[in-house]
Amino acid sequence: MKVDYDIDSTGKSTKTFPVCNTSGVLYIETEAPTQVRFYFAVNGKPETPYFQSLYVSGKLNENMINMPLRARMRIEADQVINSCVIDWNDVNH
Repeated sequence: MKVDYDIDSTGKSTKTFPVCNTSGVLYIETEAPTQVRFYFAVNGKPETPYFQSLYVSGKLNENMINMPLRARMRIEADQVINSCVIDWNDVNH
């Protein structure tokens, strides 16, 4: 299941959405080279950083793994994010 997320085109882009599976593929395109950071908030607890911070130079397809189910995930970048798609796997591992 692919889900496309609209991201505000401000100086620092950020987007929050629910985690649908423990793994998936992130397709992201940025306006300029940037660092992309991931944060999770599980069951109303304070937000914590994800274990990876990616450097994106244009377009990137990145396998996302070990994501906590029923969490809220936030993607943040210093540059404008033009498009962001998460392709969730159909079956939980």
